[in-house]
Amino acid sequence: MKIESKARQEVLSLIRVVEKIDDILGSLNNKDTLLLREGFGRLKIECERYINGEKLDFKISELLTGIRQGLREMPQLQFLRDAPAEVRGKFLADFTQAVNSELPGFFDKEGEKARKIIARGKIRNPDEFYLIEFFFEQLHDANPDGEDSAALRRIMDDFEFGSR
Repeated sequence: MKIESKARQEVLSLIRVVEKIDDILGSLNNKDTLLLREGFGRLKIECERYINGEKLDFKISELLTGIRQGLREMPQLQFLRDAPAEVRGKFLADFTQAVNSELPGFFDKEGEKARKIIARGKIRNPDEFYLIEFFFEQLHDANPDGEDSAALRRIMDDFEFGSR
């Protein structure tokens, strides 16, 4: 029995997530998703090249980091921001289910990272910014005027525009 590397296992899980999200996007029947879906096609090709043992022009860790960041950023895409609340809500629910089905604990781990950033009150890099932005959007959708939403917006603004 061949033991798979952690990176290979993660690529396989992530590609299954991407396929599920691609199906969800296809069901939206929205022309604004076409470029994203084309990008998913290219991503799947690169993942298959890695799985087949082909030489890549980049490190697999860069690919994995990009996919994880893309998962966090997906709800921030403009076509979703412009969508009616019921479409956005359904997409977010289906999206979360797709990710959790293949990557149990993904959002819990991301949540733990976010809690640490919030506790220190400062975002240090773009990866942390996008993570906090993801959690801000979730909080903001649930309670736009909440104290937590305002606190997250404040540390995001401090990172983007400098401390006041």
